[in-house]
Order: sequence, then C-alpha cells, then structure tokens
Amino acid sequence: MIFPSRRFKNEKGEMEKDPYPISCGSLDGFGGFFSRDFREHDFQLGRKNCQSFLRNYFGIPIDRARQMSVFEGWNEEDPRHKRFFSPEVNGYPIVPDITYYPEGYQPDEASDYEAYTLSTPNRHPVEAEEIFALKDKIHHRLKTVLLNLSPKPEEGEEKKSPAPASPEAAQQQKINAEVDALMERHFKQSTLQAFISEVVADLGKKLWNSVLADKVAAYLTKTVIRAILSEFKTRGLLSDSKKK
Repeated sequence: MIFPSRRFKNEKGEMEKDPYPISCGSLDGFGGFFSRDFREHDFQLGRKNCQSFLRNYFGIPIDRARQMSVFEGWNEEDPRHKRFFSPEVNGYPIVPDITYYPEGYQPDEASDYEAYTLSTPNRHPVEAEEIFALKDKIHHRLKTVLLNLSPKPEEGEEKKSPAPASPEAAQQQKINAEVDALMERHFKQSTLQAFISEVVADLGKKLWNSVLADKVAAYLTKTVIRAILSEFKTRGLLSDSKKK
C-alpha cells in the first residue's frame, strides 16, 4: 500500500515527516475545492512520491535475488547496475529509473540527469480573505437547506397505489393502525386546542421562513467559516500574511 509522504525541515534543521502531506486531504477530502494550488501541489507530490517509490522501495533485496533462478548469472557488481542500488531495500529496483544517478556517483554523468530528480513541491496557502469572500454563498446554501427541511409534495405528482404487502408487513400495518387509534383517543384535543395548535404551527412556520431561518443560517455560516480556517491553519494551508 502506498501512502502520500512529504518531508520538511523543522526548526532544528532536521528532516521531519509532515503529518498532513496532501493539501486536498483537508476538510475530509474537500479541501481541493477551495484552491487550484492545492490540487496542483498534490499532483506534483504524487509524482515525487512515485519517483521515490520506484527508485528506493519497489525493489528486490540482494539476498532474495540471489536465491531466484531468474537472476542466475546476473552480476550485481556491474557498474551499469551498481548506480541503481537502493540502501532502503538493500537491493535493486524492479523497475529501474534510467535517469537516476545517486548524489556523488560519477559527477560528470550525474550532472546530465539532475533535472530528473523531482523536488518536493511548495505549499501555496490561501488568504483568510479568500475564505471570508465565500460568506454569502455559504449563507445562501445553508438558508436554502433550512427552508427545505420538511418534504414538499411534487406538483402534478400522481399518488401511487402501494405495492401489495407481504403477510408479515400487512400484520405490522394492522398493529400500527391499532396503536395509532389508541394514541389518538388518549391524546385527543378539543376543537379549541386543535385550532390553537394549528395557528401556532402556522405562525411558527411563517416566522421561520421570514426571519429565523436567515438568523440560523448566519450563525451556521460563521461556524462553518471558523471550522474551515481552523482546519487550514492546522494543516499549514492558511497564509500568515495580513491584508493591508
């Protein structure tokens, strides 16, 4: 199994493994929607990881190769092969990268192939203002969802007759109907109580549609933006520069 990998120099100048190698992995995999640079970074990192995997990990240890008949007569000390040697697996790659010359190996030839060693791509953090600019769109989306929480009947939709129920389902429906009748007799409202309940429900729905849904959407919008900024900050995807 191959996993994304990214290393960086810490404050001590030592190479350290990045706990958040890919930018698009933010927000449970939805981070790539916020910036094209995130997607380009991950693409280039994938190329770098693949090159490293083929050169240093996808190989056959020498001890194992010596036991396989397919390598019989193969000279592991041949200079043409020696430059592909991988200390990580103590062996040779299965698919050798013919452009690869290890650092310090035949400098006169290695200089022709330096460009083929891919570097780790730099991250391109986003500005906080870029996230704030999405406020109206997020608010509109959330408000639309809140106003459509209750299902609405489709216009012109014909009521379909229910499919024939199995004996077990028919028995359960009968039980449910009897229970509903018991509940209705016990909690039966007077005409006045039913009227008041209907008026209150209608007023509540109108108040929700005209005012409350907008207020709740505004609150949720701030919550969403805060979560996005916090996630990007944690992963080093939020720029520290302040807009003048």
